[in-house]
Amino acid sequence: MSEEMVGVCDYCHSLDGYHPSNMLLMADRPDIDWSEKPDVYEGQTWFCQGCGCGTKWEVTMTQAKGLIA
Repeated sequence: MSEEMVGVCDYCHSLDGYHPSNMLLMADRPDIDWSEKPDVYEGQTWFCQGCGCGTKWEVTMTQAKGLIA
């Protein structure tokens, strides 16, 4: 069984404010018009609910827990 993956917000991580629970897999929310979000760009798959940025950076949940400040 493969481990759950989660996005990592580079901006929040650099400010020691990253937490995996803030990350939303964009494909899970087709009801949101991602093109209206100013910091989400084509090809990004995760949305940070903490700062509003999109990201493609993805790690395992175990690795993500190690990034929490």
